[in-house]
Amino acid sequence: MPCFVIFGSVIGLNFFTMNDYNIQFVFYFIYINLQISLAFLLASLFSNVKLATVLAYIGVFGTGLLAGFLFQFFVQDTSFPS
Repeated sequence: MPCFVIFGSVIGLNFFTMNDYNIQFVFYFIYINLQISLAFLLASLFSNVKLATVLAYIGVFGTGLLAGFLFQFFVQDTSFPS
């Protein structure tokens, strides 16, 4: 995450330059801990590794398609970001 913040700040993305670094650190720290706890929760639901693998692939593929459909208009819009 520090590399992510440093790279975003170096190339001048507004999200990283306009927000306080301490707030960003707290946000990313909480987000990473939530991801870990979600992984433990989901690991307790699956007893078979193959089922977990298939559902993970379907989830990644499905969210990729969903994001492609939802954000297609933002990518094609010439005024974004304004």
